[in-house]
Amino acid sequence: MKKLLTLILVLSFLVGCAPKEKAKFTKDDASIVVNGVTLTPGMKYSSPALSGWLEFAELTSCAYKGNDKVFDYTGFSLFTYSDGIDDFILSIEFVDTTQTKKGLKIGSTKADVIKAYGEDFDIKLLNMVYTDGQTNLIFLVINDKVEGISLNYRPQ
Repeated sequence: MKKLLTLILVLSFLVGCAPKEKAKFTKDDASIVVNGVTLTPGMKYSSPALSGWLEFAELTSCAYKGNDKVFDYTGFSLFTYSDGIDDFILSIEFVDTTQTKKGLKIGSTKADVIKAYGEDFDIKLLNMVYTDGQTNLIFLVINDKVEGISLNYRPQ
């Protein structure tokens, strides 16, 4: 009986010492849901998939075929590019009311970002850049406070 209790005690200790999963950014984190519509950088965007934009602008693209479009909505701005036939989401820029899938928003702290997405990021000027494939999640951090958030796609 004594051996059994010792074994149970040792096993419970070892289970508590199991390595914990580290926070990480993945493509699954790179979308927002607005009125039941999921928006993900790189996805085809049948303009407009969402109605009710506040402002709209369209101009000839200097980097892609066709026109670039900007839709300003309450909570975020959505930028698209064209391959000459279809439009695709290039970037989603958050304003103060929109949150990432892990609940971060403008006003969160740098420590909150690291807790949610981990320490595997690049620093570019004042930006913390998390990357998975062609998708980036970027936090503009000034004085340890998030001042801007964007989800971006890098077309090939």
